[in-house]
Amino acid sequence: DTMSVLTGVLLEEQLSLPHYQRTGVKDVKAKHFVTAMGQYLKASGKLEVPSWVDIVKTGRFKEYSPRNPDWFYIRCAAIARVIYINGGMVGTSALLNRFGGPWRRGVRPSRHGKASPALIRTCVKALEKAGILQKGRKGGRIISAAGRKEMDNVADRVIVKSKTKREEMVKQLKEQAAKEEAAAAEAAAAAAAKAAEEEAALQAEAEQV
Repeated sequence: DTMSVLTGVLLEEQLSLPHYQRTGVKDVKAKHFVTAMGQYLKASGKLEVPSWVDIVKTGRFKEYSPRNPDWFYIRCAAIARVIYINGGMVGTSALLNRFGGPWRRGVRPSRHGKASPALIRTCVKALEKAGILQKGRKGGRIISAAGRKEMDNVADRVIVKSKTKREEMVKQLKEQAAKEEAAAAEAAAAAAAKAAEEEAALQAEAEQV
């Protein structure tokens, strides 16, 4: 019922409350942050999108090109998150394996296929040009100070939005629980009144007899 659901939501909110007090990419689920960061990159207009994004495959192991028209922003956001989470320098070879996948080879056993090197380099260069990444002293790429600030701001907005949605859900559940309690009380009162009427009618019949 609604009360049990409300109790579970309130308990979960109490247990997860400390997480909402922190602001950082590591405090947000990957899918939520990548989606929000992709939207931010698209809205900001900082990212240069190649003209071939609608026909290219993301790897040799893929059969078709991505169906999501905003996949380039999402892939760049995912790459930026991997470099952020790693906390150090990340090279192209590591990203090739990270964004690879199972390569189906017909009757032969499948194996791991790497992502497209050209695509990974294009994403890295686009992020570097947008100011999110910068070259490390010993090679590879690291998150720039400005990029870290932007990513933390996006994560903070995701956390605030999640908390707002949770508060709205709790409010709706409380209202629904109050309505159900009022309806239950009204039904109980009606049943009690009906029982009293039936009892009075039985007593009247007994007196007539």
